[in-house]
Amino acid sequence: MKRYDSIVWDWNGTLLDDVDLSLEVVNELLGEARLDRVALFRDCSVLDTRNCRAPESCTNPRRTVVIGDTNHEAQVAGHLRADCILISNGHQSAGRLSRLQWPVFDSLRSVVAGG
Repeated sequence: MKRYDSIVWDWNGTLLDDVDLSLEVVNELLGEARLDRVALFRDCSVLDTRNCRAPESCTNPRRTVVIGDTNHEAQVAGHLRADCILISNGHQSAGRLSRLQWPVFDSLRSVVAGG
């Protein structure tokens, strides 16, 4: 695997699988307010990447990798001209991520192991 000087992490869903906990908290608050509960749809992602800029520490985009679990991280990597590694155990499925141009791994452990 290529070596990088900088790693840009997506914490939510990639490093910390907090989707179920977040949904539980939202539904608890909705219940207290006597409002309908919400359901989880994992393959929804509409995000604006026009204002994406490289962190100051990323001096060489070709030596930078963005690691995340949605097509948004792939878009960010494209805007930064950096590489991207996608993890399929987060917000979007392996099927959806595999349609992108970047490698898809099933876990962070498999990234470290090289596949």
